[in-house]
Amino acid sequence: SNQFMKTIMIFILSMTTLIFSANLPSMMLGWEGLGMSSFILIMFYKSKKALTSSFLTMMINRVGDITLIMSALFFMNMNSWSFETFCNLSMSKEPIMLMMVALFSKSAQLPLSSWLTEAMAAPTPVSALVHSSTLVTAGIYIMIRFESTISNMKMTKVVMFISMITIIMAGMNSITEWDIKKTIALSTLMQLSIIFFSISLNLFKLSMFHLILHATFKALIFLCASTFINTFNTQDMRKMSTAGHHMSSTQTAFNLANLSMCGFPFMSG
Repeated sequence: SNQFMKTIMIFILSMTTLIFSANLPSMMLGWEGLGMSSFILIMFYKSKKALTSSFLTMMINRVGDITLIMSALFFMNMNSWSFETFCNLSMSKEPIMLMMVALFSKSAQLPLSSWLTEAMAAPTPVSALVHSSTLVTAGIYIMIRFESTISNMKMTKVVMFISMITIIMAGMNSITEWDIKKTIALSTLMQLSIIFFSISLNLFKLSMFHLILHATFKALIFLCASTFINTFNTQDMRKMSTAGHHMSSTQTAFNLANLSMCGFPFMSG
């Protein structure tokens, strides 16, 4: 529908604003646009589950919004809103810690990760966008932008601890999950945590490279999954065992994307 496409365009425009922002106000504009448009997109089907999921997503993202605004209040004493000024100045830990809570909420790190699987109530194209290259990657992208500040503040141990716990939690949950979209969402959570772990080791260029690769193969995985769901009329992976016989090309693309996610040699590995 026209409303769906308009909301998708606002969503993409918000992410573009956040990426190309050179100062805090423009970043917050893109940040807020992402939050509101994702809320509308998740409740698109208007079922009880979709409404519950959208409100849960909004409430957890509100936590991040509040801490980001509180962090911005610390920066008001400076003469400039630009990121370059923030990175060059020595600051207290409080605004950086508040900003990190906001980034963790957007990238679904523990204890603010429950909204990620619930966001699967959205249409699959939205899930492909949210989980590959937009909403969940916003926190990582901003953290990479503030690389020098995070390194100087010695906040890397906190990032390392949270990312390790999130990797373990996502891995254990994915073992018992049969819903294909939720399983892919948990794999996204693991990949994001691995990127955060790389950031904690000050490997910022590697983290950015991993982020770009993840956007590519995760979008392909979601689009192949949506084809399986439409063909078999279910999200239960146990009922998709004949996919290789009926949809060989889609299955091949799906397998290649999964091998890339596993870090197979000569692919993303």
